[in-house]
Amino acid sequence: MKGEKPENEIHQIESKAERAISIGEPFVAFDILSTIENERYSSKCWQLLGQALANCGSPYSARAILEKQYQSNPTPELCASLARVYKDLWKLATTSEKSLNYISRSYSLYAEASEKYILSGDDHESYYTSINAASTANFMDQRDQAVIYAETARDLCLKLLESRSQESKHWIEATLGEAMIILGDLDQAKNRYRHAQSIKGCKGMHIGTMRAQARLALKYCGYDPNTLDADFQVPKVCVFSGHMLDRADQETPRFQLEDVARVQSKIRNFFNSTFIGVAYSSAACGSDILFLEEALSRGIESIIVLPFSPEVFKKSSVSFAGRDWEMRFDQVVNSASKVINLDDDPTAPGSIAFTYTNRYLDGVAKLRARALETETCCLVVWNRADNGMGGGTSEIASHWEAKGADLSVIDIGIPKPSVENPASEKSSRTLVSVVFADVVGFSKLLEPQIVPFVENFLGGVRELSNRYKDEMTFVNTWGDAIFAVFDSVEKTGDFALDLRSFVRDTNWGDKALPGTLSIRIALHAAPASALFDPVLGKTNYFGQHISQAARIEPITPHGEVYASESFAALSASEEVDKFVCEYVGRVPLAKAYGTFPLFHVKRRSNKIC
Repeated sequence: MKGEKPENEIHQIESKAERAISIGEPFVAFDILSTIENERYSSKCWQLLGQALANCGSPYSARAILEKQYQSNPTPELCASLARVYKDLWKLATTSEKSLNYISRSYSLYAEASEKYILSGDDHESYYTSINAASTANFMDQRDQAVIYAETARDLCLKLLESRSQESKHWIEATLGEAMIILGDLDQAKNRYRHAQSIKGCKGMHIGTMRAQARLALKYCGYDPNTLDADFQVPKVCVFSGHMLDRADQETPRFQLEDVARVQSKIRNFFNSTFIGVAYSSAACGSDILFLEEALSRGIESIIVLPFSPEVFKKSSVSFAGRDWEMRFDQVVNSASKVINLDDDPTAPGSIAFTYTNRYLDGVAKLRARALETETCCLVVWNRADNGMGGGTSEIASHWEAKGADLSVIDIGIPKPSVENPASEKSSRTLVSVVFADVVGFSKLLEPQIVPFVENFLGGVRELSNRYKDEMTFVNTWGDAIFAVFDSVEKTGDFALDLRSFVRDTNWGDKALPGTLSIRIALHAAPASALFDPVLGKTNYFGQHISQAARIEPITPHGEVYASESFAALSASEEVDKFVCEYVGRVPLAKAYGTFPLFHVKRRSNKIC
């Protein structure tokens, strides 16, 4: 078959994906596995794909994949992966009935996996599945079964501690900690967890998972869930913003060269006092580079987000400070784990590109923290003044303060009174969220069906739009296409999901239209230009990001809502909880526009299906 990969290459891909999952990069694992044609997937590939989706926060997609595999090949490894998915679904369940169904299914799968591993003599996997069988039994208040499986896990772990290498013992010690909670010995649990964290090979993401499991075990054993929190040193995901060095024409001193050593020392002190596992920042001269240098010197995973390409960004935000800062910029960019280029237009007027970068930084940091089961913290180097210009440290710091974020401030410069945004900063560009939708099968409608379509479909869209008239800044249709613009990512998602429900729930056969009528909906959030459209006689929205949003819609599955990564990130930044964005993977957009990460948008309250 053309395009087939040799078996050894598939094994290498499996190993790479497994490694990516183990270091907390499930999105990377998903993309690695996506290089294999589905018909070439082994059972291991499917199991890893389900695990990657679950770790990306997509348990429903993971369940669909793993349940299908379970029906044909219920290996103990697959049972364990599927059991984990049902435990995740249990955490998301919206009714007591669904909650019980999910946790019961999880328990039975963990018990099945445990028994299969014990029969095969695989003690290492047996202890893992046994402790999870104990915990899920505990969640159902089946104390007798919980104790039996906890004792089994304890005995297996004590046996393994005598034979395993030192580097692989942290999970065994953590499992003993959880078993001791279920068996009622909190002092022993505390000692085991502390020992687990001291073992070489125990990483921050592991500690976050340990703490999450301990909190659940404590809660369902009748203890305060936070009883052992002080015994876990969980690294946080840190997102940074700070002032650049002053330009030569800076009117009021803010960050001068003589301040560099003091700010550098303050940043070092912050890292000394805060356990950071991942660092997110832009890379302007001054504060950003000082923060990244400190993170990189400590071996901390560092992600840089830039509004433009590194070359263009260096010219706009680094080069004015001199060759030394250019060299330091090159060094942090080359040393970073990842550099994300938001690919905005550097020639566009105004500062909205930097507002976009700040909000994106905040959002992707929160998405990463969720995947690692930890918290975010924010650090700013700030003069605590609002200069009236968007895109700077003042704007994002105010956002963090409003959201009640874990915010640390390094004071710098001389605050000055807030001022109105000067006229030179005014621009037609603004940060917007957009909807592109297209009716599937419209081109096949017969002439007698056009009138019912306009009256019933477009009439329904008009009624729905009226409900959002206070939040919707623009809406237009042409034929079967719908284009709408909002200021709020939350309202954009709400509208899109309401539109999907309207199309899905209407009996179009009763409206003299095909009963299979469906719709594809795409969402994006980014800067766009709001300009008067002389044809329409009102403000319309233009720009390269509008074009990108339009390219997402054609590759969206019928009846679904897909979104860009920036929409998912800005939703996380706004702490939207009405819907969720589940990772789909890196998908080629229409008309050879490029390959981008996409997310499946689903209503949280309607997720159980």
